[in-house]
Amino acid sequence: MPSYSSEPKRLYWMALTVLCAAMSACSDEDDHVTAAHRTGYGDEAISSVTIEANRFVRDVMSDYYYWEAEMPSLDYKKQSDTEEYFYSLLSSKDRFSYISSEAQATIDGFEGKYTDFGWEYKLSYLSSTSDSVVAIVTYVYDATPASAAGVRRGDVVYAVDGKAINSDNYRTLFVNAASGSFAAYRVENGNLAKVSYSMAAADITENPVALSRIIDNADGSKVGYLFYTSFSYTFNDDLVAAFKSFADGGVSDVVLDLRYNPGGDLEALSYMCSMLAPKSAVDNKDEMLFYDFNDKLKTLASYSRDSSSVHFSDEPGVNLDLSRLVVLVGPDTYSASEATIWSLMPYSDVTLIGDTTGGKNSMMYVMSPEDFTYASSGMPYYSSSINNWLIMPIVAIYKNTTGQAFDTSLGYGLPPTYYVPDLASVLTKGLKPIGDPDENLLAAALSYLSTGSVSTNKNLQLPEALRSFGSSADSKPQVLYRRLVKR
Repeated sequence: MPSYSSEPKRLYWMALTVLCAAMSACSDEDDHVTAAHRTGYGDEAISSVTIEANRFVRDVMSDYYYWEAEMPSLDYKKQSDTEEYFYSLLSSKDRFSYISSEAQATIDGFEGKYTDFGWEYKLSYLSSTSDSVVAIVTYVYDATPASAAGVRRGDVVYAVDGKAINSDNYRTLFVNAASGSFAAYRVENGNLAKVSYSMAAADITENPVALSRIIDNADGSKVGYLFYTSFSYTFNDDLVAAFKSFADGGVSDVVLDLRYNPGGDLEALSYMCSMLAPKSAVDNKDEMLFYDFNDKLKTLASYSRDSSSVHFSDEPGVNLDLSRLVVLVGPDTYSASEATIWSLMPYSDVTLIGDTTGGKNSMMYVMSPEDFTYASSGMPYYSSSINNWLIMPIVAIYKNTTGQAFDTSLGYGLPPTYYVPDLASVLTKGLKPIGDPDENLLAAALSYLSTGSVSTNKNLQLPEALRSFGSSADSKPQVLYRRLVKR
């Protein structure tokens, strides 16, 4: 009978003990396919490797998927494409479940390791009447090809290797480019100029603790500012160091910038919340959030509220004892970022500045075939030939200690307290650097903290010439996840 390995991976999530007798994945140990299988529809043969991968998908989804009761009944032995099979099982409510045939690359991405230029960007149409596409650079990481080439926040990239970017070629020409010469507009001295730079993608590690500083605010107070781009346990030490500097510097408030943060892992979220929450909540180890699983899992004690609750912890060793918090947000704020806000709202006065968040109130498990073993022998349940696969299904909706989840039924998430545009001045004034006290969202936050008011703008469109098209966040899974076992 197969089971999960019970050996936990430190900092990457608790191992869950699965009572396999109650799980359908454990009921068909003899259901292995060892030879090419014919579909019965003509002569097309489906390889045994594909069928094995399909079986892995079927087993996991039928037990753990939050909407498993809604899945269509499809014979996994007759599916010739594992990725298409996975997505055909998803509920219409699900925008986020994810599958990859490049498991290690996906894990590396969660740990901030990419082959990339080292920039974040927002894709937009250049005008309302053409299909020309531009990429507005929103952030450049230090010590990357982009920073070395002189790329700046606010650059508007419109061509690669002399070819204009459009809605047909943007992915191959720009998003998937490994090298190139990039042409961009840039506001300099109040004028729109053209610049160019050449660069090649490199293996880089993006530290999500991208910028932290203490700002002397207009009212004489000290404000800690943290620009955080993903939740990754790998960099928890850096996160703690940033908060320790805030504590040592005597900050009275914190501005947490999550506007380009698509999410990440639960341990980093727990660290973040535990350092920001009121000290009494941490001392009492109060509940931050808990998970609501599917009806099948809820019959098991391991998936009850008591077992799935996440509590504030003193493990980080730093706590700022804040009664209020300002968070900068936008459409690329997802999942673990939204969970941070939602977890803290019952305990602190949380003010959101920017635009409405992306809207992901769910948690995933990271599952690979290697995670399954036979209970009796500990031997692998699946063939090693499919160890390149990894799936991340939504397994639960997270709720804060009030028992509520925020609504995502309209396709977006948490509305800001104050609407403030992020990129609206890009073609006229350019964009101030992240962390500059005069940058749009940060300036609004500092004003709120010192005066209690914000100059808002509910017309959050980009300049009329630009229409939103997508962003670099689209290439990264928007996740709040737990890793079940040690790899």
